[in-house]
Amino acid sequence: MLPPKDLLVMVLMTVIIIVCIYQFYFLTQDHMLKPARRFSTEVDDKIPFQPAWVWIYSGLYYPVIIAIIFTMEDMRHYNLTVMSFICLLAMQMVCFRYFPVQTPPEWREFGDRQGISIGFIRLGQK
Repeated sequence: MLPPKDLLVMVLMTVIIIVCIYQFYFLTQDHMLKPARRFSTEVDDKIPFQPAWVWIYSGLYYPVIIAIIFTMEDMRHYNLTVMSFICLLAMQMVCFRYFPVQTPPEWREFGDRQGISIGFIRLGQK
């Protein structure tokens, strides 16, 4: 079991890393080398839009990332894991920079729909 101080440091570092990583991820979206391609499949068109799904995604995504910390053996293990995530981000950035994709515009249109789920989705889209 890790000492509580190490766990606290890992959680704080992970939260900071998540926020910073998103800035790099969005950087590639704002500085593409080619026009983005749009992919749409029949399967995508058959799945109805349900705004409430955002809570399932957000409710699992971040807690699962934080939960990974509790599987760490020591700080060295944590540092190697973080470094592997940073390497993965670098590879994603290269791919997204040279082969940019874009979600179809209709996926971002909600019409006159309102609600807390739509508001949360719009916040994420900013």
